[in-house]
Amino acid sequence: MKIEHREYQQRSIEKALEHFRNGSKSVLLEAPTGSGKTVMGLKIVQSLMQEAAGEKLSCAWVAPRHYLLNQLLESNSSFDLPIKPVSMFTKPENAEHFDIVVIDEAHHEATSSFINLYTQMRPKYLLGLSATPLRTDKIKLAFSATVSECNIHQLIRDGYLCKFNSYIIDSFTPETVAEHYLRQEDLWGKTLVFMPTLEECARFQSLIRHAGRDCLFIRSGNDAAREQFEQGAAPLAVNCQLLTEGFDMPQLQTVFVRKSGRLPMIQMAGRILRNHPGKRIANIVQPKNTPFPAKKMAEPEQILHWRKDRFVVLNGTSNILCLTLRETLKRRKKLKEEDPPLIREYDQIFYVSV
Repeated sequence: MKIEHREYQQRSIEKALEHFRNGSKSVLLEAPTGSGKTVMGLKIVQSLMQEAAGEKLSCAWVAPRHYLLNQLLESNSSFDLPIKPVSMFTKPENAEHFDIVVIDEAHHEATSSFINLYTQMRPKYLLGLSATPLRTDKIKLAFSATVSECNIHQLIRDGYLCKFNSYIIDSFTPETVAEHYLRQEDLWGKTLVFMPTLEECARFQSLIRHAGRDCLFIRSGNDAAREQFEQGAAPLAVNCQLLTEGFDMPQLQTVFVRKSGRLPMIQMAGRILRNHPGKRIANIVQPKNTPFPAKKMAEPEQILHWRKDRFVVLNGTSNILCLTLRETLKRRKKLKEEDPPLIREYDQIFYVSV
C-alpha cells in the first residue's frame, strides 16, 4: 500500500504524541473521511512502540465493523506492526490486557460494549480515531485531549478531497428519488442512496428494477450485495445506514442523503468525497427540509435547486446560472409577460436583485 505523506498528517501525529508524552492517557484524533486516519493512527502506534525504551508494548485495534478491521490489516501491511484486530463486541471476559488500544470510529467509545471491553483491556495509551466525534444521544466522549488539524473544507481546497455540487430536491421518498435518478442517470454516475428505513430501501429497489435498471439492496447479513457493488456489478445501490462507516469506494460519484442532522449527514456524504481518477466532481443530493444541508459541511462548487422540471443554480455567477436566466427571460417573452424590473441583461452578464 502506497503511503502519501501530507503536512497536516505530520502535525496531527506530533500533537497526539506530545499529549501522550505530557501524561495524557487518552487522545482523540479528529479528521475527515479520506484524510488518512488509519495511517496516522498506525504512525502514532509505531512511535509509541519505538519510544518505549526497550519495553515491548502490545496493541489492540478495536472497531465496530469487520470492514474497518480489514482496512487496518491492509494498511498495516506497509508498517508490519504487532497489532491485534478486535471487534468492539468481543465479550469482556474474553478480552486481554493491551498497552495501547486504538478505537476506530471513536464516537462509539461511550457505548456500554466498549466501556466493558476497555475495563478489561486497561491500556496505558488510548487513541481514538473519528471523522465525527459527536453522538446523536449527546453522550460526551471521555478523551482527555483532542487533536484536530484539518477539516473537510481545507482538504477540498488543498485537493486531498473531491469538490462537490449540492443538489436540493423537494422531497425524499422512494418515488421522488427514483424519479430524479432515472431522469439524469448520466449525471449521477456511480450512486449510493441512503433511505430512512429498510422498507423504503426495498420499495426504491423495486421502482428502479421496474424501470429496467439494476439496483443492489445492501443490508446487514448481505455481504454479497456489497461486494457486487464494489466490483461494479451495478451502478446503483441503496441502504439504510449500514454504509455510513467502514465503506471505502472512491469511484462513487453521487450520494442521495436522507433528511438528517450533522453526524449522519457528514458520515453519509463522506462516502463520495474521496478522489478518484476521472472523478472531477462529486454530487450530494438532499431534501430541502434537511436540518443539515451540505453547505454547512463545506462550500459546494454550486448549489442547485429543483424547479418544476430542472435543476437551477442559485449561487455564484456561472455559465449555467446565466443560461438559466436567459431561458427564463425567453419563456416570459413567449408568454408575453413583462420582464421584472429587477432583472436585466448587460454585456452578456445577468444581474439579479432579490
